[in-house]
Amino acid sequence: PWVAYGDFSMIRVIQNPTGERPAAAGNDHDGFVPFHGDLNALDGPKDPKLTHAIRQGMLLHGVDFWGTAGMTSMAHSTTDIQQTVQAMEATLGSLKEAGF
Repeated sequence: PWVAYGDFSMIRVIQNPTGERPAAAGNDHDGFVPFHGDLNALDGPKDPKLTHAIRQGMLLHGVDFWGTAGMTSMAHSTTDIQQTVQAMEATLGSLKEAGF
C-alpha cells in the first residue's frame, strides 16, 4: 500500500504507512500524518534506487516528480491532477512488476 499526503504545496508519497488511514476522497480529514508522526520513519533514510525508479517512471508518463516527493508551484487543473494520479498509478504498477 502507498499513500500520498501533504498540508501545503509539498506532496510526499510513502510505501507501507502505519497508523490511521486518510479518509476517502471527498471527506474532510485534516491532520493525517503516517507512522504516527515518527520523524525517523517519515524523514529517515530513503531507498535511492526506489526514489530514482519512481522519478524515471513519472517522467516516462509525462510528470516531473522528484521521486517520493513533489511540489506544486502554481494552480493545477483537474486534468493536471488526473494526469499526475494516472502517472503515479502506472509507475507503481511498473515498479511492482519489476519487483520493487
